Amino acid sequence: MTEFSQLSGKAQIHRLRKVAFEALGAYPFEVKKLSTLNHGFNTTFRVDDTAGHKYALRINVNSRRTTENVQAEMAWLEALAADTDIPVVKPIRTSAGPILQMLEVPGFADPLPSALFEWIPGPLLGDRLSRNGVSLVHQLGQVTAKLHQHASGWTLPAGCALPTTTSIYLGDQIVLFGEVGAAHLSAEQQDLFQNAADLAQGTLDRIYQQENQPFPIHTDLHSHNLKVWRGDLQVFDFDDCALGHPVQDVANAIYYLNGFKERDAYQEAFQQGYAEVLPWTFQDSDIEVLMAGRGLLLANDVLVNLNPEVRKYIPEFLNKTTRRMTHWLEQGTYRNPAQETYPQ
Repeated sequence: MTEFSQLSGKAQIHRLRKVAFEALGAYPFEVKKLSTLNHGFNTTFRVDDTAGHKYALRINVNSRRTTENVQAEMAWLEALAADTDIPVVKPIRTSAGPILQMLEVPGFADPLPSALFEWIPGPLLGDRLSRNGVSLVHQLGQVTAKLHQHASGWTLPAGCALPTTTSIYLGDQIVLFGEVGAAHLSAEQQDLFQNAADLAQGTLDRIYQQENQPFPIHTDLHSHNLKVWRGDLQVFDFDDCALGHPVQDVANAIYYLNGFKERDAYQEAFQQGYAEVLPWTFQDSDIEVLMAGRGLLLANDVLVNLNPEVRKYIPEFLNKTTRRMTHWLEQGTYRNPAQETYPQ
């Protein structure tokens, strides 16, 4: 059997589709159609049943999450749906009761976690920012604060665990500075990234020393993990949720606004929205350095991603990150020089 990483993107999806159909047999409906929504870090299929209902089936292909981590994700989503008015994606339990399945996928040594979710209607936030961007980003600030407000008073149930985001790499294996990194980065780039990593990690260490007990944060609030339906933001993809501090979530959300020409107006709108729910206590310098840390995390992730469609963008992404990193170290802001804009 060919290892999964050696397959083309089309062949990977073909193999996952077969396993997905088998997994869907655990739910109380009959599948009419299975369509690929996304094949990137994870793989998500849209499921249409014969009664006209829609769902999203996610298979954690590249994730390093443990079973306890994914159980914690599902528990938080169920609590958010029950305790708050935040529109979040809702997980669906199998006919037998479990909320999670472990799937045997040919070409993988270990089973992959899989979960089914209710369908969220509407376009992605990224497809609506050009129309009503400031208002939607203002709402994103509110939603981020509401997530923090709930999580700060919520306790993980038994059998659930989340990693703590004490590393800018979120516990991932660091490949930027070894042989893998050397195959894609010059020695000068590796030195630049190492210098930035030392500064970003030092700032994160200080935050953990100064702040109170960490609590669950989303860690991945960007325009492709939110949908807009009837003017309201709906949040999904909690796959990277972890224990951390609010400023980490804030920096990550702002990172993904950086490629828009309206980024300054967006940042102001985000801050105003957040402050309407919780006090804004974050330092600009901390946000900038944690944005640099986010760039390093993504640069590291893209080098180990198994998807060939993602891997073809490695040179472009590393060059963009190099420009932003240089600008931050020289000017103090993590952004593209000369007001360039790039897709995230």
